[in-house]
Amino acid sequence: MKTLIKSLAMLVILLGISGCEGLRDDAYIEIKLMNNSMDPVHLWVDNTESIDPSNRVNPGLNRTVTVKPVENPATINVFAGRNGETLTSTSFEANMGAKVKVIFDGYSLSAF
Repeated sequence: MKTLIKSLAMLVILLGISGCEGLRDDAYIEIKLMNNSMDPVHLWVDNTESIDPSNRVNPGLNRTVTVKPVENPATINVFAGRNGETLTSTSFEANMGAKVKVIFDGYSLSAF
């Protein structure tokens, strides 16, 4: 049993040293979606979610989405919508480990 535990521990260390993305924090992209408009809006990231009550953001508030891209850099598509319809969208490229802010101003989305 000790040998098995030691072997598993060594495997975890080896994977961590070799750069296994499954164990690295920088293998993800963090996207902070901010609503700077006067009305509630749905803010979502393509391929991970769609317009839904869970991604409704009230004025002045934000939500954070973490995505694990399959490419580096990755093209991210973010959408804003209301009443079941898409109002606008934006696309941007980000490298793994990036932290990006996307702001909805009531008319358009901007990524920083």
